[in-house]
Amino acid sequence: MITIIIADDHKIFRQGLSRLLADDDRFKLLGEASNGKEALNLIWKEKPQVAVLDLSMPRPDGLEVVSSIRAAHSNTRCIILTMKDDIETVRRALESGVYGYVLKEAAYEEIAEAIVKVADNKLYLGRFQDNPNLYASCCEGQLTNREVEVLRCVVRGLTSRQIASELFISHRTVETHRQHIMEKLNIRTATGLAGYAREHGLI
Repeated sequence: MITIIIADDHKIFRQGLSRLLADDDRFKLLGEASNGKEALNLIWKEKPQVAVLDLSMPRPDGLEVVSSIRAAHSNTRCIILTMKDDIETVRRALESGVYGYVLKEAAYEEIAEAIVKVADNKLYLGRFQDNPNLYASCCEGQLTNREVEVLRCVVRGLTSRQIASELFISHRTVETHRQHIMEKLNIRTATGLAGYAREHGLI
């Protein structure tokens, strides 16, 4: 069962999502918050696997909460919920360290899918996932979207065969991507790749 907290200053939306999650036996809701300060206090207290955060909530906002969690090296993974559907905001969220980005217009099924994936240490960006401009700043234009996905998997300690299975590509393709990543970044060790990924907000 995946443990979750929700933070959103819109009470009706927050309560509605809370009821849906409470009725889903995959999840255990540990608490709700109406602003960033309450969200951080709840996260430090309950240590949820996933925090679902409103981008624009007050004191501090969603991305500031994510940055605080990341700075504290917390194991809580964050999903941003928002009405903003521009790629620049998605990129800023990714750089802050989010693992999921979901629009508030999404159906519950998509929010639930994002929670499940993020709890499994996977990135969920919905329809933004394959946007060619998504990683332009956080990777300085060096890596393709697929290479970033492979890099995330490498940093998680997955083998090439495990990465191939997770990304639905061949083992040989994974090896090619790994080679390209190392050549582009001029990094030859897993520790070095982990440091790069952390510096650029990929983990």
